Amino acid sequence: MSRLITGIRVELDTEDLQVLWSRANLEALRVRTRSDERLQRVLKLVYMGAAGVATLGQVSTDTSATREAGTNWTVTEIAREAGVSPRTVRREIERGFLSADATSAGWIIGPEEADLYFRARSKKV
Repeated sequence: MSRLITGIRVELDTEDLQVLWSRANLEALRVRTRSDERLQRVLKLVYMGAAGVATLGQVSTDTSATREAGTNWTVTEIAREAGVSPRTVRREIERGFLSADATSAGWIIGPEEADLYFRARSKKV
């Protein structure tokens, strides 16, 4: 018999999330279920947790000492700072691992999302 239990909070450490991500093949699930926004949000949290970003509330916006806090980023700026190609950044946006807003001039990434991305890349799953 099933029972709905509400108000339960589950805490997993980085190692547990890494095991979950790889053994449950959540990358493949993420790709197959791109149209399910709720599931994509959950998978993004698992991915970020596995990469070492514990919770979204703990992320600071101090990504670069030379960058003004609260400033939006472009794909080119993110790529330069992360040491990857702009195509890699666009791919991460398409996969849903980097949130960005589309404008007529290209993608714009907020400072919090940029920080999450840099932290995740420095601790690649």
